[in-house]
Amino acid sequence: PTHRTPFAPPPKNLRGLFAGSGSIAMSDPHMAQAVLSLLPRHHPRHDDPNEDVNLLYLGTATYDLERFKRKQTRRFEEMGCRIRCLDVAN
Repeated sequence: PTHRTPFAPPPKNLRGLFAGSGSIAMSDPHMAQAVLSLLPRHHPRHDDPNEDVNLLYLGTATYDLERFKRKQTRRFEEMGCRIRCLDVAN
């Protein structure tokens, strides 16, 4: 039909990593490293691993609970990331 909008590709600066089981996947150190590898090439972290990285954690349903939130963000904290949480369901 003529009322449909043509497909538009996502912006080039849009990056994401999608995992099936959040609790298991996001507590894996290799997954955390894969997320950090999505940083833009010009980000200072590429030259200095101590450079701050801000990570926004969006937990939903039970993942807003502290123990699940901690399990999913622990690896990022260990890698020096600053974690901010946006509780959606809790």
